[in-house]
Amino acid sequence: MFIILFQRIKKRPFLLLLFFSSNLFSFYLFLFILICKLINLINSSGQLLFQLTTFNISEQIKIELCANEFRWPSKNEWGKDCKFGKAEIYLIATTTTTKTLIQTTTKTTSISLPFTHYWRQSFTLEFRLWHNNVDNNVLNPTDNCYCINGGKCVDNKCLCPTGYWGNNCEKCIPSSRCKGFCRQRPGECSCPEGKGGQFCEKDLIFCSKNSPCQNGGICQNNPEGNYTCKCTPGYGGKNCEKRLTNCEEEPCYNGAKCVPLSSSEFRCLCSPFNFGRFCEVKALNGCRDLPCKNNGTCINLSTKNIQQNSFKCLCSEEWTGHICEYKNNCLNKPCLNDGTCINSMNSFQCFCTENWEGQYCQNKIWKNKKQLNER
Repeated sequence: MFIILFQRIKKRPFLLLLFFSSNLFSFYLFLFILICKLINLINSSGQLLFQLTTFNISEQIKIELCANEFRWPSKNEWGKDCKFGKAEIYLIATTTTTKTLIQTTTKTTSISLPFTHYWRQSFTLEFRLWHNNVDNNVLNPTDNCYCINGGKCVDNKCLCPTGYWGNNCEKCIPSSRCKGFCRQRPGECSCPEGKGGQFCEKDLIFCSKNSPCQNGGICQNNPEGNYTCKCTPGYGGKNCEKRLTNCEEEPCYNGAKCVPLSSSEFRCLCSPFNFGRFCEVKALNGCRDLPCKNNGTCINLSTKNIQQNSFKCLCSEEWTGHICEYKNNCLNKPCLNDGTCINSMNSFQCFCTENWEGQYCQNKIWKNKKQLNER
């Protein structure tokens, strides 16, 4: 008898104990397939360690390991594309060997598969035992097959039930369009981690593998197998690639009113409960959040109902805006002839009274030639 210990170093350990009686070696080949599913393992490093602890065998035994992406390999596929590692070990003993390996040596009775890579999916560990007889003539493996999903091995081939196909009956019928694995009734799909939909055609973890959102946008997966970008204030578009410059693009948050200042400039008028250039910040604690900028004085407006947390900022004459965030470009009263000055971020705009026009409302509008002659 011997025992194999399987553990994953440096991360959460696995433990696998396999007991084999001595009559195991009446077979020429033993093939063991271990399917492990890792969900939260990311950028791991360590080793898969198989340690023989006790045995009672004679002659020579060869153990082979092959770690690969998930698959149900046929005999002819053994040892091909061992993407995650391959290792082997020879055990030579006599019929009188009954001591534990700890009492002898452990250097030659363990198999290690080091790994350092991204591993977030099911994987296959193929484990084979070879038995050599006393005259060192290697016995070839028996022609055998293993079938899943109700398949039967006939003449070393799997005869699959309705709804399945493949070397081991591991695949769904082509008409099902399944991009996952058959694990239930014929034609039904069992999706791997990160896939969804009737045929596993939806990518539910798109954002973990791609970064489509620009300008600080946050990628969010959706049930439809696609994604949406949550853009930072001031940006829009499917991938937050577009800078918002006018009110038609609805740049203001939390129900704020957008006021156009020019074809490429706007201003958001916030409610008493929000602040920020786009009114994107909520005043959860009123004046306790110190929302007023540039030495503005905050006044709570919700004295009767503290839960409303509304406030108002009293700005010095050099500053204006809901939270005193804009420099007051109208301070020097640049608009003439009773024109109204509207402050913007870095400039101002004059709204002229009747009969006046121009950047500063400095030009009089003459309605007819008589007025022009009377000038």
